[in-house]
Amino acid sequence: ASNAKSQMQVELSKDEDKKPQELTIIRVITDGNLVASIESTLKKLPPVELVATALMEFDCDILSLDDLKLVKQYVCPTAEQIATLTGMKTMHPEVPLATPEQFMWALG
Repeated sequence: ASNAKSQMQVELSKDEDKKPQELTIIRVITDGNLVASIESTLKKLPPVELVATALMEFDCDILSLDDLKLVKQYVCPTAEQIATLTGMKTMHPEVPLATPEQFMWALG
């Protein structure tokens, strides 16, 4: 679990009064360029809830073959990513997931 934490990046906001940093979003994908690329790609897909349902129901009317390839390439989580997300969601249940991580969570 500590290894997963070391690979996780979180976006933090600083208060001007130097209060402790507050966790504002949970991320497991740490490369900024990769995040931007994935988020741009995900805009081509239906909302995360619809993608998850379509996958579970094998609904090809919602997800095309190209959509499935994008999902597989960009947001099918590894076991380590799922473990990290689970740990972070447990520790910070009120903190939202970043967009790629929302897909990972729904598909994991």
